[in-house]
Amino acid sequence: MEIEKILDDRDLIVSATDKKGIILYANRTFSRISEYSKDELYGEPHNILRHPDMPKAAFRHVWNTLLSHKPIVAYVKNMVKGREKFYWVKAVMYPKIVNNDVESITSYRTKATQVEIDQISVVYEKLIEYEKTHTVEESYAFFLDFLKSMDLTYDKLINRLNDHQQILNEALLKLDITEVKTEQLILRSRIESLVEKGYENIEVPNPNDSEFGKKLISMERESFANDSRFLNIRDSHKKIYSNLQAYVDSDEDRRGILMDSIYSDIDSLCRVMEDLKNDHRV
Repeated sequence: MEIEKILDDRDLIVSATDKKGIILYANRTFSRISEYSKDELYGEPHNILRHPDMPKAAFRHVWNTLLSHKPIVAYVKNMVKGREKFYWVKAVMYPKIVNNDVESITSYRTKATQVEIDQISVVYEKLIEYEKTHTVEESYAFFLDFLKSMDLTYDKLINRLNDHQQILNEALLKLDITEVKTEQLILRSRIESLVEKGYENIEVPNPNDSEFGKKLISMERESFANDSRFLNIRDSHKKIYSNLQAYVDSDEDRRGILMDSIYSDIDSLCRVMEDLKNDHRV
């Protein structure tokens, strides 16, 4: 079983490679963290540190960017010498351009936060699975399409990770707030219409039987299930249904007040959902 080696906040790993990834320089921290001596590192390809959990498509994007003379930031999982330990870094890489060609690449690597690791791992896991049955080129195209599907560029993804925004939790990504709001408004309108038409014995559906209710139940084992905002979302959803039933059972004088409360509850539900989706603490 692999053991994670966690960097100190003050650790700064510095290395330089040529444009083919051969190590030209390694600082003392690089040697200490990787557990390779400098003599063992110099002249070796940097991918001696590559962890199998790192998708080839991610490296393809990094090298494509560097060889186009642009710096890049990436999150990398590396293996320690002996391959029994690993460590995560946030790498900032700069190409040195001489005579319009990349002469060398310098990388400055610091500790990656757990939030950043948790989220980028979602992307890497998708790519690794895809790469099992596809070429690197196909996987790279899949990577770019994946980002596009979330309305992200690579840079935007990294910037949001730097801001510690929650954007990659699979369950949260699937929460379509507009869809949820529409579902609630349609139900509210349908119940209101039935009441106005004078129907009797109107029963509001069980909130757990709604599409959103089923999604909430499926999320009860997620990491954010004990977050106060998730509990608030669940309670607000149930409250909308109970107020709708109260609207059905009440006299005409109270129905206006109850309907205003239902509108407010729907808006509140959506605001808390937005907050939960965008916050890194879940």
